[in-house]
Amino acid sequence: MRIWMKNRDREWQFYDSGTCNIEAELLDRKISIGKSASIGESASIGAAAHIGEFARIGASARIGASAIIEKSAIIEKSASIGKSARIGASAIIGKSAIIGEFASIEAAASIEKSAIIEKFASIGKSARIGESARIGKSARIGESARIGESARIEAAAHIKNNPLYIIGTKYLFQQYNEKWDIKIGCEVHSLEKWRKKGAELGKNNGFTASQIQEYFLYLDLAEKLMEIKKKHY
Repeated sequence: MRIWMKNRDREWQFYDSGTCNIEAELLDRKISIGKSASIGESASIGAAAHIGEFARIGASARIGASAIIEKSAIIEKSASIGKSARIGASAIIGKSAIIGEFASIEAAASIEKSAIIEKFASIGKSARIGESARIGKSARIGESARIGESARIEAAAHIKNNPLYIIGTKYLFQQYNEKWDIKIGCEVHSLEKWRKKGAELGKNNGFTASQIQEYFLYLDLAEKLMEIKKKHY
């Protein structure tokens, strides 16, 4: 096994596992690697990073400086973990996924292939972020929530439970936050404002009459779900 790390002169260099030079380099750079952890070919590890027991780092993955990879977490091939990010125990970071600086992925969460979690975002325990989804800066996704494939959650959004997410015939229709603001295309408004201005906004954005009717049905559904969740959560 070979690990790609910067040497004392801050130049990138390959190190072979089980040799004295890698042990000295790990000690010098304050990198800790736990019992039975595995690190794939050409993976790179930043200074002061911590790799927990039984964790698995895939080939060509990148672990940033001061990042924490906890026990039994899996970082798949070519994934990137930013500076000071934390990956919880038994979490899975999929192939080519990107976790931003200071982001937090809690225990048993799953970030699927090519998903992007921007800096300072937090993903709750056992949550699942779908393939190619993008979670914005400082957004918060709650425990056991499910974010679908290619979904977009904007910066600072807070999703406590599974959000409403509908692939409509024109644009995505999605619950934007816990207040039940709704995002359609690039527009984010309250349910009340969508009721008042939705037809006008739809016409201005090229919606047909049948599509406007379709999206008002989604608003009906959102209002009913909001009432249900307020009663039971």
